[in-house]
Amino acid sequence: MSIAGQAAGRGALRAILKAAAEPPERTESGGVVVQQPDAYSWIAPAVSITLVCLIVVVVRDPHPTTPYRARMAIVTLLFMFVPMIALGVALQIETRRRITVDELGILEESPWRRAGERLRCIAWPSVERVRYGLVRETLEIRDVAGTVIRISVGMRGVVEAADEIEKRLPSGICGDAVAALRARAVKLREAAGRM
Repeated sequence: MSIAGQAAGRGALRAILKAAAEPPERTESGGVVVQQPDAYSWIAPAVSITLVCLIVVVVRDPHPTTPYRARMAIVTLLFMFVPMIALGVALQIETRRRITVDELGILEESPWRRAGERLRCIAWPSVERVRYGLVRETLEIRDVAGTVIRISVGMRGVVEAADEIEKRLPSGICGDAVAALRARAVKLREAAGRM
C-alpha cells in the first residue's frame, strides 16, 4: 500500500475514533443515546467512491487488443463496482441505528428490520445475561424472551452506556462483560488522542 493510502486510512480511522469519543446525546430523562459516530455518514460514501476509482484504475486497459480483454474488463468492473457501492450504502444505513439506555431499560431502533419490527426493548428486570464478545467487540444484552441487543465498542456514548448498565444490573448478571467493553472503548479513545 502506498504512503498516501496509509495516511488516508489513518485519517479516516482517526476521524471515526475521535467522533466516537464525543459526548453522547442525552434523553430528557437523562438516559444515554448510543449511536454510530457521525463520521460514518461521510466516510461511507468516501470509502466506496475511493474503492470504485481504484477498481477503475486497476481494471482499465489502455489498449484493449482483443474484444475478450475489453469484455473481461467491463465484467470485472461491474462485479467489483456493485459490492463497493453496496458497502457504502450499508455503512450509511448503519448510522441510523440508535440504542437508548435509561432508567426503564434498553431500547434499540434499527433501520435493518421490517417496518413493524424496528424497535427492540429490554426492561432491566428481564435481563438474563450480559456478555462481551472479543471477536465482534460488542456487548450483548439478552433477556428471558431471547431478545438480544448488541452495543459495539466503536459507537458514540458506549462508555456512558456501560456506566448506566453497570448501575442498573446486579454484578452477577454483568460479570466482567461491561468492564471489558469499557476498557476497550477507553483504549480506543486514547489511541484516537495519540493519532
